[in-house]
Amino acid sequence: MKYKIGMAFLVFITIGLIFANGLINILINLIPEGIQIITLNPMEGFTTYLEVSFLIGITLMFPLLLYILLKYVTPAMYNNEKKLMYKLLFICSILFLFGIIISFYGFVFFGLEWFNNFNIANNYETLWSLQNTISSILTLCLVSGFVFQFPILLYYLIKKNVIKVKLDKMKRFIMIAVLLLIIGLITPDGSMASQLIISTPVYLLIEISVYLGNKYREVNK
Repeated sequence: MKYKIGMAFLVFITIGLIFANGLINILINLIPEGIQIITLNPMEGFTTYLEVSFLIGITLMFPLLLYILLKYVTPAMYNNEKKLMYKLLFICSILFLFGIIISFYGFVFFGLEWFNNFNIANNYETLWSLQNTISSILTLCLVSGFVFQFPILLYYLIKKNVIKVKLDKMKRFIMIAVLLLIIGLITPDGSMASQLIISTPVYLLIEISVYLGNKYREVNK
């Protein structure tokens, strides 16, 4: 199994190496006008290429890692539980992709513009490092993909009666505040626009997860 995982990782990293330059060029073209992208040392372009290749490989590897995890867990489950877990695998993969798209849209089209406007307002020269800029965008996207897995975990824990969650006004207020704080910490720009774009769908998914989990538990008492 370890051999297969290693081979799969090498395959995905190879795919990343093939498409890394194309992705870097796309991201550079999406950066607001007037910003000059520079390399601060002789190896920055190459190290950025390797970093992007690695992040592409990790992103492609995620659904496979979930599947391998299920292969270890499902032998001890009943058939109906196995079907549920494979459904969750599909939903987790979709949410992972959805989290990446949402954060990419929020940071590239709002966060970078916010940074640029701040620099212009303070008369700063806009020279951005290639590695720092590309790394910030892709790392945020990857982290957001993982954050979007939380509602699925919450639903499963409620459904299995591991935890009990009932949301009232105060708990919702606290949850929104915590969400904004966490999203603010993981978003490189920290702008309110990016926080709202990422936290709003996560909040809605949590609400749906809590409702469906409690509904299932009530029906199957």
